[in-house]
Amino acid sequence: MENKRAVALFVIVSLLLFSQEKDFNLMGSGARALGMGGAFIGLADDATSIGWNPAGLGQLIKPEVSFSSGFKFEDWSSDYSNYSNSHFSIDFGSFVFPIGISNANFVMAVAYRSLLEPYYESSDTIYSADTTYIYSRVTSGAYGAISPAIALNVGPLYAGGSFDIWMKGPVYKWDYNFSYSGGSLIGTYSEMNKPSAFGLNLGALIVAGTDLKAGAILRLPVTIKENVEVNDKWSGTGVYTMGDTSYTLKGDTTKFPMMIGFGISAQLGNNLTVAFDYEFRPYSKMEINGVTYPDYYHNCNQLRFGLEYMLPLGVMVIPLRAGFMTDPKTYEDLTGNQVIGKMFTGGTGLIIGNFSFDFSLMYGFSKETWATAYDQGTDTKINAIFSTIWHF
Repeated sequence: MENKRAVALFVIVSLLLFSQEKDFNLMGSGARALGMGGAFIGLADDATSIGWNPAGLGQLIKPEVSFSSGFKFEDWSSDYSNYSNSHFSIDFGSFVFPIGISNANFVMAVAYRSLLEPYYESSDTIYSADTTYIYSRVTSGAYGAISPAIALNVGPLYAGGSFDIWMKGPVYKWDYNFSYSGGSLIGTYSEMNKPSAFGLNLGALIVAGTDLKAGAILRLPVTIKENVEVNDKWSGTGVYTMGDTSYTLKGDTTKFPMMIGFGISAQLGNNLTVAFDYEFRPYSKMEINGVTYPDYYHNCNQLRFGLEYMLPLGVMVIPLRAGFMTDPKTYEDLTGNQVIGKMFTGGTGLIIGNFSFDFSLMYGFSKETWATAYDQGTDTKINAIFSTIWHF
């Protein structure tokens, strides 16, 4: 009995060590917007407006198809520990269809959006006097949603809304091989998340001539209901033989609070655009199974700033972009202070006729203290984002 308890405790501790903080910085997608530091609420003039400010869809007068994906790299390094991972992801895909009505413009759109992506991977071999434990763990995939949207433009006023239907979540997989003097235990444990939730985003935009825009987005509270399919397969010899099990976990809920963001953009001259956003994210009010944890989850209010310069070259245009955003985390490190990172962005692309290609590179870092007051390290993120848009 004591040996079985020891094995169970070893498994539980391993899972706890694997658990991590989720980064709840919900933003929109697209290489263009992210190349401008994510300052897009007050500009919002392409299909990715579905996530940034759906009112901006009212500026589109031609049908268009868009797609965005990226390669993401994360690295943690300190004097005591190192960790890194990299992966490819599909962030966004959409179809937009404008309908001219008298003096107004009515736009319908639908998109797939990646909302949260808690990617993580680790592997190790642990030796003790008479045991060897080899494992690999991966959390892959994202919380994704199908987002239908509509927008209406009358004169200088634009209004719109998007409806996020959460339909998929990440998959956690744990492969392990536990060998001991009396036998061995080999297994695969997996969790497939299938959340259900309905979120509503409302946007507004005012266009003052051709030089100045101001926008706002209101993200209404949304409750995510978890539905986790668990598969646990074991095989082995000796004392610790176990059978396979499959079951479903239901009932856990996460309620995101209402969030609001504001943005302005200004065109300076013929080719330069400057944009500024600020978004309020009161995550201290987030509820887990009906309970708030204000001392654990911190607010993630975010400042974003961006520039875009259009360089005409004959039949083509080369956009040049740069930006900056703060990157606040929901958590604090062992100093007792909230971790707030910084992210610098840049991008370029190519516009020819009805086709555009955009590329952005994002470099972010945060100084964090873990394990002991002397284990101070830097968490670094590098994201390369690719987007294409075709008007027809």
